[in-house]
Amino acid sequence: MSTYVKVRKGKSKAGRKQGPRVMLKPPQLESNIVISHKFRFTATAGAAATNIDGLCLSGVAGAVGTFTNADVQPIAESFRIKKVSIWSPPAAQGGNATCAVEFKGGATGFIASKEFTDTSVSTSQPAYVSCRPPRGSAASLWQNPVTTNNILMSLTCGAGSIIDVDLDYILTDLFLSAVTPLAVATATLGRQYYLALDNGGGGGHNFVPVSLTTTF
Repeated sequence: MSTYVKVRKGKSKAGRKQGPRVMLKPPQLESNIVISHKFRFTATAGAAATNIDGLCLSGVAGAVGTFTNADVQPIAESFRIKKVSIWSPPAAQGGNATCAVEFKGGATGFIASKEFTDTSVSTSQPAYVSCRPPRGSAASLWQNPVTTNNILMSLTCGAGSIIDVDLDYILTDLFLSAVTPLAVATATLGRQYYLALDNGGGGGHNFVPVSLTTTF
């Protein structure tokens, strides 16, 4: 708890004025670096209930090449999902498009999975869903994918869909081995990459990041 003293000026009670509060020690500090960012992806092909796990999201927030053409090291030690949005256009007139986000239940098993979905038959208006993880679901909680590879959500959408993921994440200040490295096919030592949303370390790369340097 910070300690203050009051500096008083003047001797008259009637005209007494209080000076500024002087802090005797620095205030407490939340030292972790927390970042909030919206990451955007495009679907190069249609997807049906593609699973997104904790390792996927650790690569989304950024990773640095540690072994040439082998491994990258995530820069975030923990994260949580704030919101997911999908725009999925029909491929042609007379067709339809469906997009969906299913958040998986909590680790205790007492929270049911919940799915948000939308369908469109109009080429001028894509199917659209925007949702937040239900309270108590695995996706709503801070995740640290050091030893586990838990599925947080699954995505369904058509080719050409746009996917936005709003993420809170904490930059690691631990020794690198404390954060699970991700396997990739191509990487330059020391270079930073932003992995596909569905790449959980040697996984898929259908949901490609927009305007960020990536690899797989």
